[in-house]
Amino acid sequence: MSIVVGLKTSSILAKICMLLIFVSTVANWISFTTTSWGINNSNTWYTGIWRKCTADRCAMLDGVTVVWFGVFQAFAVLGFMGINVAFVVIALYIFGGDLRGNREAGTVAAVICIFTSMFWLVAVSAFGAEVDLEIGLVKDLDKLGFSYGLAVAALGIELITGLLMVVEVITSA
Repeated sequence: MSIVVGLKTSSILAKICMLLIFVSTVANWISFTTTSWGINNSNTWYTGIWRKCTADRCAMLDGVTVVWFGVFQAFAVLGFMGINVAFVVIALYIFGGDLRGNREAGTVAAVICIFTSMFWLVAVSAFGAEVDLEIGLVKDLDKLGFSYGLAVAALGIELITGLLMVVEVITSA
């Protein structure tokens, strides 16, 4: 019953924010868990945040001693977690009993979206700038894959959601 009431009583802008953060969350999960961030020219090596793979084997990338890759992983984790938290807070803003329409919850959602989209921006910028470097067994990564594109989309949609949440909070007062 709370979901129906939340949808009926929330503004159209809040509903749009919920839809956008849902799309961002889906893109976020796919990009975080797949190995198509970087692809070599012959399409035989695929690199993700945590693994590098060929058609028949994968190797873990956690603990890699390449500094930029560690920075990339750290900021990717912060961006990933932030989108998930923003999704929950926006859902509570729309559907959650005492938090439904709560100005502070809306403000928290907006701040989380804006700041954590910047974390994802650092991650995709680091990877995009350094993609041609050697990482363990992977050499000559010359193409950015769909995982990279989904991360860029997730951060862009999350930033738009954050800005729309700012407008939502201001107009709902």
